[in-house]
Amino acid sequence: MKKKSILLNIYEDLFRNILAFVINQGIIFSLMFFGLFPLCLSIIELSIKLSHFSFITFSNILSFMLLPTSILLYLLIGLIIMIFLLFEYYNLIHFYYYALIGKRPNPFLLLATSLVKMVETLFQFSLQWIPTLIFYTIIINLPAILFLFQKNKLLKYTLNKMPHHLLYLVGLFLLIILVYGFVKRYFVFDYYLSKKITMNEAYALSKKTNFKSKCLIFLYSLSLSLMLIVIFAIIYATSIVLIAFFIGLMSEKSISSAAFMTLLEKFDLFFLITFVYVSTISQVSLTIQLFNKLSFSLRPVISSLENPNLKLLSSRKMITIIVVFILFIDTVLFYNWIRNGSVLNAVSFDAIEITSHRGFSHEYPENTLVAIEAAIDTNVDYIEIDVRSTADGVLVLLHDSSLKRTTGLDRYIWEVNYSEIKDLDAGSWLSIDFSDSKIPTLEEAIAFAKGKVLINIDFKDVLNSPSSTKQLVELIQQYDLKFQCVVTSTSIDTLREIKALDSDIQTGLITYTLSKTMLTDTSIDLFSMYSTFVNQTQVNQIHDQNKRIFVWTVNSVKEIERMNRLGVDNIITDNPTFTREVIFKSGNSPFINSFLQIITE
Repeated sequence: MKKKSILLNIYEDLFRNILAFVINQGIIFSLMFFGLFPLCLSIIELSIKLSHFSFITFSNILSFMLLPTSILLYLLIGLIIMIFLLFEYYNLIHFYYYALIGKRPNPFLLLATSLVKMVETLFQFSLQWIPTLIFYTIIINLPAILFLFQKNKLLKYTLNKMPHHLLYLVGLFLLIILVYGFVKRYFVFDYYLSKKITMNEAYALSKKTNFKSKCLIFLYSLSLSLMLIVIFAIIYATSIVLIAFFIGLMSEKSISSAAFMTLLEKFDLFFLITFVYVSTISQVSLTIQLFNKLSFSLRPVISSLENPNLKLLSSRKMITIIVVFILFIDTVLFYNWIRNGSVLNAVSFDAIEITSHRGFSHEYPENTLVAIEAAIDTNVDYIEIDVRSTADGVLVLLHDSSLKRTTGLDRYIWEVNYSEIKDLDAGSWLSIDFSDSKIPTLEEAIAFAKGKVLINIDFKDVLNSPSSTKQLVELIQQYDLKFQCVVTSTSIDTLREIKALDSDIQTGLITYTLSKTMLTDTSIDLFSMYSTFVNQTQVNQIHDQNKRIFVWTVNSVKEIERMNRLGVDNIITDNPTFTREVIFKSGNSPFINSFLQIITE
């Protein structure tokens, strides 16, 4: 068998049985996205709650991960993921074995058989399958892992902290170990499924593979990886060109850069998942081809698929019922997470989050629904809104204590009832085009923005309306917003009152200075500071307390870049699109940045 035919056979077997493959993998993907992912996210959520950390960021991730509860729970997540991968590998191996002898695979029987074999493996209480799985998964997905290291901000941040010469030496050492372990364990699962032996015996047989065969394994696997890298590199570059072209053609210039950056982030994730999946099914198929080339028997594997005891377990009705049940339960769970948020919102590994100040106040009338909508369209992380109370206790969006600047009415907000201001023109002061903009209530703003963006509620005017704090908390609870907002104030007493009413609500102190008392106050989860006064010492002090720092109001290139270097967590800006462009360009290649430049000119 020639090298070319082996590589071609990898995909010929797949396409000959494409319908069975799609059905089989469709069920696998359903189990993964609606079973595995929610389970792992729930465990992560539990670990954050048990840690009592207000936020998980670059600065405190190591401290968080070294907690005993975190170690145990993340080991559990790792075990769950490995068990699922074992099930998928067995499923793919059975599929390709069947296809190799020219029989049509039964997608439901494959699932049932793989499940039984997975359970048998676990109850052998042998750990040989774990390192085999780790070596195999890392090596076949090494190109995708390198792509992830390039794109993921947490990984880039971690690697940049290491000396480059040490990084290269460690990388080379790990690569040698991984390749050695990969080649030595290459046929473990194949031996285990093709013979009635234990996992330990399968490992012993795989280890005895002669040197010539090991070299053959390495060369074929490397050739396949290089082929996939070239193909996917061409696909990636072509896709970036097409994305830039269509965005430039179809989007307004004002939002084209935001659209490009947002779509690129989503495409990178889709590309990574696709690459990992294609690489996995290709390399598993190659394993079967090489196992067959070396004249090992496939008959026991086929016999296991023909076991009559699996008939009930593999019936379409039973599998359909199980999948539908999982889909129903987890669709409800996902909807709740997306709609109402969760403690997972406390996790942020973006280099810097962006908050749109008073909505998109650079181009729209501040603190109006149209400004909030425009900010959401730019895909910001947060919107910042200012909240005050009217004389009759209605919470509304307004920055100044006086209505004069934005509406022309020369009255203080606490002097008028809501009925007196609800129809005032709150947009013409900026442009006649916004003459229909009104002062929204906080409830209207929350109802409009909920599930679309996180909200930074700048709570003002507390002294003039003492009861408004309780009213604010009740409104947050009514809309299940406590995991989708932060409440900031210049008053520590107000923050303490909010925490007393609901400890889950994240609170932030607006301040120009820091003190030890402030830093250790448990009623403060973050600090919102004037950027001009922020320095590296303050950022480090805040991060050392496992808290976050938001800075305002940052609009110039130099100040955005300075905040980026200092490692602040969130920039509050009047122009979120411009701010995001500056940060985006600092973290991407000239190839990507050139397209951003083209579509914005």
